[in-house]
Amino acid sequence: MCDDTVVFYLVRHGQTVFNKKNRVQGWCDSPLSELGIQQAKDLGKNWDISHIQIAYSSTSERAVDTRDYVVSGRIPCFEHKGFKEINFGNNEGEKVEDVFPQGTIHIRSYEYVNGEHKELAAERFFSTMRSVAQSCGCQHIMIVAHGSIIRELLCQLSEYYCERELPTFKMVPNCSVTTIGLKNGEFYLVEPPRIYK
Repeated sequence: MCDDTVVFYLVRHGQTVFNKKNRVQGWCDSPLSELGIQQAKDLGKNWDISHIQIAYSSTSERAVDTRDYVVSGRIPCFEHKGFKEINFGNNEGEKVEDVFPQGTIHIRSYEYVNGEHKELAAERFFSTMRSVAQSCGCQHIMIVAHGSIIRELLCQLSEYYCERELPTFKMVPNCSVTTIGLKNGEFYLVEPPRIYK
């Protein structure tokens, strides 16, 4: 690997109480469920993170807690609000079937309900990735984030993911790891969401 390549390992947080209840969860928060805690602990046990130099998460409790269970004190940890989930505006906390009655998320923007445009959320996330890489000087960085924003990053990097009809929880499972590279200023997909068992 060339010295100017940075590799990011994007972990989706473990299952939360709102995930179990099928409620929309963006900037609002809910704690990890018992299963979510176990998922994070299992990832920390089954995934070799010895090459990772630093771990970030969004500022949401579910992401911070997942990161801490995975890392278990082995590497430095930080939070950044730039890694937050897409803001679903007035849809926050609502039942998923009420907001997405067709079962598949085709809406590109939640600005009509005081939320965020998906592309702008992706720009926010990518910009934060660049800033973190530049400031820490690390080549292997873990980021614990969220399903919908990781899905949007996949869509930005590959048309294949824009065309998928799968719901987010199947495309980006809880505690899956998505690997993205940054070289010569350009992001690219290294490995799609993967579960370590």
